[in-house]
Amino acid sequence: MNPTVTLRPMQADEFPAYRDYFVVDYAEEIAANYGFTLEKSHAIARQELADDLPQTVATPDHVLLCIENEDGKLIGYVWYKLLDDGETVFALDFMVFEQFRKTASDY
Repeated sequence: MNPTVTLRPMQADEFPAYRDYFVVDYAEEIAANYGFTLEKSHAIARQELADDLPQTVATPDHVLLCIENEDGKLIGYVWYKLLDDGETVFALDFMVFEQFRKTASDY
């Protein structure tokens, strides 16, 4: 049986947990791709997130969603931006927590 997931809007009080995950994850990417120290990469990630989402979950044209499983447990996040008056969507982040991921051998 395939599990059911639900996407719902992120609430303002959930944003700090998302921010904490995102900054760490993005900083690791920045460090790996550009050779910056983790400290510098964290600063860049924090600033870019603040620039992109100045109103956090209420930032116009940005959508932050929580992914929940059939039990209502938070299992990940989606962040996308609407472009071209909503005609185009650009996915900025999609993440499922590791403990909820399956590998090919799980099927």
